[in-house]
Amino acid sequence: MCFYSGAPEKITLWDNACDGHRVYADYVVQTRAQWKPATKCKHHYTGNLPNDYPPGVSVKVRVCIEDWGPNTCSRWAYGRTS
Repeated sequence: MCFYSGAPEKITLWDNACDGHRVYADYVVQTRAQWKPATKCKHHYTGNLPNDYPPGVSVKVRVCIEDWGPNTCSRWAYGRTS
């Protein structure tokens, strides 16, 4: 699982493990939401968070794997809308 955020509104995910477990982004911009692309082995996916917020709104995002039991997630990364 890899994660890149080129700006607070853009997220790119990679599925490097090829183990059949979905990779997804869990994010909060005023309300909580999830972005769950249909991940495939060695592919990357880029998605945009909602960008209808004014500049300076707090954003937090983490990347998770749907694995057995509770999902495994990264630590939260913090930023602000631009």
